[in-house]
Amino acid sequence: MWKNRNLRQKLMVSTLLIVTVLATILVMQNWKSSRINIFFWQVEVVLSIQLLFTLILGFGLGWLSHIYLIYREKRFIDKKQPESMNNKPNLPEWSDS
Repeated sequence: MWKNRNLRQKLMVSTLLIVTVLATILVMQNWKSSRINIFFWQVEVVLSIQLLFTLILGFGLGWLSHIYLIYREKRFIDKKQPESMNNKPNLPEWSDS
């Protein structure tokens, strides 16, 4: 099964295994409880869950900002192109004579 995979798939699987091992170590080391004050509420959460939630939130916000930047760039490029973009350019025709 491992021989039939290309290099990209092997790298993805290896990276996923490394991240899983590191996440497991992170959870084991940060099993203490911590108190979070959110406006008027107090929540007591295990520190590793708090770290995981913060990482997921940061990843999600980064992904959303990336999507927005791609959308904005595409909209800017579409506005910049003239409507006659599909027409052939007006170039002089050359004759063989």
